[in-house]
Amino acid sequence: MPGVRQRLTFGLVPPASFLNVEPRVNAFLRWVSERAGIELVRRHARSYDELVKLVRAGDLDVAWLPPIPFATLRGEALVRALVCADRGDDAYVSVLVARPDGPVHTADDARGRRIGWVDPLSAAGYVVPRMRLAARFGASGSPFASESFFGSHAAVARAVVDGTVDVGATYGRRADGQLVCGPLPEDSAGQLRVVEVLGSIPPDVIAVHASVVDTEIVAALVRAFEGASRDPVVRGYVLELFGATSFVEKPMNGHDLLGAELERGVDSGVIPAAAVFLSTRPPPSNFR
Repeated sequence: MPGVRQRLTFGLVPPASFLNVEPRVNAFLRWVSERAGIELVRRHARSYDELVKLVRAGDLDVAWLPPIPFATLRGEALVRALVCADRGDDAYVSVLVARPDGPVHTADDARGRRIGWVDPLSAAGYVVPRMRLAARFGASGSPFASESFFGSHAAVARAVVDGTVDVGATYGRRADGQLVCGPLPEDSAGQLRVVEVLGSIPPDVIAVHASVVDTEIVAALVRAFEGASRDPVVRGYVLELFGATSFVEKPMNGHDLLGAELERGVDSGVIPAAAVFLSTRPPPSNFR
């Protein structure tokens, strides 16, 4: 195995279940570090916004970036993709979820209701669904009775189940040929249903900061991340931690389309909470 040549800081926003998966995170980073010959030191961010700020400040060399932070930082020429999280044949989409006995049965029913979002920089949990609903409703201002952020997909699902909100935005994927809500809370079988699919979401990206210019280091990291899926134990970590079957180098077409839609969303004011982070313009005064 190659010796450690350099130490790099790896940034991520820990999943809600981090205390349960921390040993696997550590084991995964050790495995990649050993294969690449580059020590990856973990650094946590409390939110996607903080993750973006750490990259902008040059405090992170490598980062696990969801689609919106990646599109933003790539547009600023601060990062480039190493690998994408490949989900195989699974469809990863933004969905609206509601209780079967609640007032929301179609996306149109979400107008005037309490809606729960994940994070202002969450593609599946805010940006894509709010842009699509705004286009559908065609109204200025917020079409909802209230809008709340809960910080994670699982927390949005819990808020829908316990009645804190009428409808929530989260992710869904295919399982046994059926589209199901991704982050179901424990003991919630039958308490949530997918109301509507609102768009596909590009995969998460492992990105490297533009300041990392050594091509050998970049190539070693790519080889190590791609090799993770060929180790039977580490492949399980990739699936559990990243929701992916493997890491692969592939074209950024989906991210390009999302980036263009994101620019339009910021310019039109239909994603006001994201505009706080993505634009120098203030959000619309009528955002709740």
